[in-house]
Amino acid sequence: EVKSREPWWDIKSSFAKASKDEQEKMKKIKYQDIVMPKNTAMGIYLSAFVFIAGFAFVWHIHWLAIVGTIGAIACAFIRAFDNNSEYVLTASEIEKYEKDPNSMPDKYKLWH
Repeated sequence: EVKSREPWWDIKSSFAKASKDEQEKMKKIKYQDIVMPKNTAMGIYLSAFVFIAGFAFVWHIHWLAIVGTIGAIACAFIRAFDNNSEYVLTASEIEKYEKDPNSMPDKYKLWH
């Protein structure tokens, strides 16, 4: 929750001003599960079909405009009705990763 114009500075300065006991309490972070979207290339496919349709509309290539429009609509429907588009990053995995950044499992790494 943001309560000031510079919340990060407020957190840092309040930590520095706190006593040792208060600092220990502040260090104990309560992690929560995070629902993350899975990586998908559907946006790239959709933009390619929209580009094709736009190009065809400008140059009056009717058959290509139809192909681009149908492809864009199909991509949008496929993505809209995909029920398996998220995964949960559990609090224990987040805590383990915060302590050791190299411990993140391969399934969560963006760049391999």
